[in-house]
Amino acid sequence: MTPKVLATKTSEADRWTALPERGTPALLRVIAWIAVHVGRWTARLILYPITSYFVITAHASRQTSYEYLKRVRGHSARWWHVFRHFHCFAATILDRLYLLRGEFERFGVTLHRKEILHREIESGKGSILLGSHLGSFEVLRALGVMQRSFPLKVLMDTAHNQNVTRFFDALNPKIANTVIALDRPDTLLRVKESLDAGFFIGMLGDRVASGDRTTQCQFLGAPAAFPAGPILLAAMMRCPVILFFGLYRGGNRYEIHFEHFADEIILARDRRAEDIQLWMQRYVQRLEHYARLAPYNWFNFYPFWELTATCVKGLKTAGETSINKTEIRTLIPHSGLMCVLDTVTEWDDRSIVCISNTHRDPANPLRRGGRLSALHAFEYGAQAAAVHGGLRARSAGATAPPGYLAALRDARLYAMRLDDIGSPLQISARRLFGDATNTVYECRVSAGGVLLADGRITIMLRA
Repeated sequence: MTPKVLATKTSEADRWTALPERGTPALLRVIAWIAVHVGRWTARLILYPITSYFVITAHASRQTSYEYLKRVRGHSARWWHVFRHFHCFAATILDRLYLLRGEFERFGVTLHRKEILHREIESGKGSILLGSHLGSFEVLRALGVMQRSFPLKVLMDTAHNQNVTRFFDALNPKIANTVIALDRPDTLLRVKESLDAGFFIGMLGDRVASGDRTTQCQFLGAPAAFPAGPILLAAMMRCPVILFFGLYRGGNRYEIHFEHFADEIILARDRRAEDIQLWMQRYVQRLEHYARLAPYNWFNFYPFWELTATCVKGLKTAGETSINKTEIRTLIPHSGLMCVLDTVTEWDDRSIVCISNTHRDPANPLRRGGRLSALHAFEYGAQAAAVHGGLRARSAGATAPPGYLAALRDARLYAMRLDDIGSPLQISARRLFGDATNTVYECRVSAGGVLLADGRITIMLRA
């Protein structure tokens, strides 16, 4: 079976990933006060009733823990194994307070194969540090701040669990300043500039967020969905990749394991999906190795393997009910080659996602001098919005009135041309508001997980 890199709906994953970190700022401030004024060992005693509370009340996370522990242990888990799993997570959250306050001396941290880092530092070139939600990421971030010879920036989703993130960032603004936020227009530019300046870029590669492209890998005896983004980013940046795993070993002991992963990741155009899957499977094999080494360090408390079933099921449904070009032409006034969309892969009342390969077609009527300017990305977005309007009207038993592109605002381009892009274009349009005379959409055009253009368009409707 040919590996596929899929654009998936992962809102369910987003909902689950929020569960283990549902503490409020007030509760966190209380714990922080206890930790600072009473001491770490006393604070650790308080973790037992806190852990008990979550084991009792967090039913979904508890079931997920049972499933994971059964897979990693090779036999069924009991309630005390689940308690230990939750307690390990709570202990690392507590230690995050001290690590982010710069109290690194409280801990015994052993670095394994640190010569890999030293070699890259001496080269003066930046590298990607690829980790996971296995163990503590903060122990690496703290190391980057404490040791000036280890220049580190972190690529992360700052929108996820914003209250918790703001609380921890306030403990040490120096660490907060090392973050490069995902999904910003200048994200790739900041990553490239940091790598060119010799920084390590830390990122996690085991959790799928909404809208991520995924690839399927074997993990602990079953297929699971993993993000394709880390491999795509490394291939784009043409830099070395180092794996790291910051394992909590009990008490005040941590171990950071470094492994050389690749000098450079190259993806062949004719087998891009297969190459992504092979590289990601290599990463997953090492993730599995360390998960078995420290099984209670796994902090993905959502149905990790069910997400793959959801992705595969969603793909099958899209394959059976997706809207092809012939049907798209019945929904918009564009005919022949002027219809630049190939397929609608998913849509609902608020948004639509389309795929197109017409940007690579020499006969594309939007080309000038054989080239397709990135400005035409907004034509792709406008057609996606028009198709969405047609689908909404059809589902209501009506016919959408003809419309035209009346305004383009907040338009941003992150590429010069579209014709030289080898991957299919993914066009998404989200309806912001509208009435009987006009509708405003937010449109994004990307390829291979890389944003090419975004902006807001206004469609005027002719009654």
